[in-house]
Amino acid sequence: MPTATKNATRQERHNAGSLLAYAIKTGKIEKPETCEACGKNVGAENIQGHHIDYEHPYEVKWLCGKCHRDLHRQLRNLYKIDRDIFQNL
Repeated sequence: MPTATKNATRQERHNAGSLLAYAIKTGKIEKPETCEACGKNVGAENIQGHHIDYEHPYEVKWLCGKCHRDLHRQLRNLYKIDRDIFQNL
């Protein structure tokens, strides 16, 4: 299973984001008002969808901006650690 953050191409990320945005715009998907990570109610206009797998564009974790930034920061650090470990083998 490809991870959304690392293995997807720019086109795959764009396609998943576009499909999700269209589904929200047409009412097929409704954005929640509450962050799934911290539970804070920030309103639907401030919730961001984070794709776990771009092959499933409608399956997202709904996060507030702070939690979304924190998640990407943690993922970048994990990938940096993995890269450093494998370069030293």
